[in-house]
Amino acid sequence: MHRMNHINKAILILTNGNSSAVEVSQSTLFRLKKVAELDIEESIIITSTGYTVNKKPFLNKEGFPVFESFLAAHTLLDKLNVTSNQIIAESFSRDTIGNIYLSLTSVLMPMGIKKLIVVSSEFHLNRVKLICNWLSQLFMPDISIEFIAAENPTYEVELVDAVAQKENEAIVSLSAIIQKITAPQDFVFWFFHEHKAYSHLVFPETINNILQKAY
Repeated sequence: MHRMNHINKAILILTNGNSSAVEVSQSTLFRLKKVAELDIEESIIITSTGYTVNKKPFLNKEGFPVFESFLAAHTLLDKLNVTSNQIIAESFSRDTIGNIYLSLTSVLMPMGIKKLIVVSSEFHLNRVKLICNWLSQLFMPDISIEFIAAENPTYEVELVDAVAQKENEAIVSLSAIIQKITAPQDFVFWFFHEHKAYSHLVFPETINNILQKAY
C-alpha cells in the first residue's frame, strides 16, 4: 500500500468532460495545467467526476464508460509529472454538487484534511463557491477552502453565452435549494431522492443542444 506520510492539504480538480475515450476536454486540461503550477508538496490531488448525465459517455474497448477522473489522473501522470501516490481519482460523482459532497465525505473527512484548494474554470467558480460554502457548513465547518481559477476554454461565442446563461440559472435554482436544506440529513435525502444525477426516482435526459459541447 502506497501512502503519503505528511499530507496537509487536498487539491480538488473539478473535471469537465472528455473529448474522446482517450483525451480530456480542453477545459479539463486547462484545470490540470493550473494544478501543475501549484505547490503540490504534501498534498493529495483529487480528480473528480465519473461522467456527466448531460450526454452519453465515451466507452472504452470493452464497452465500459470512460471516467473523466481516470483520464484526468493519467494526464497528470503522463504529461504533468505528478506522482501516482498523490492522486485520488473519485469516479462516483456526476456533477459539481457530487464532486464537492463526495470529496468532502469520502476523502477529506476520513483523512482528517482541513485545507482544500478547489480548481475550476473561471466561468464555473461562482457556482463552485456557492456549493462549497453550503456543503462545508453542513459537513466540515472547520475546513479552510481556497479557490483557484483556470483559464476558460476557447468556446465559440454562442456557446460562451449559453454556458453563462446556464451558470446563472443554476445559481438561482441552487440558492433556493440551499435556503431549504440546512441539515446534513436533509441534504442526503435530497441528494439521493431528488437530484436528477443520483436519484432512482428521477431519470435525467441528455441535453440535445449547443451546451453538449461544453461537457
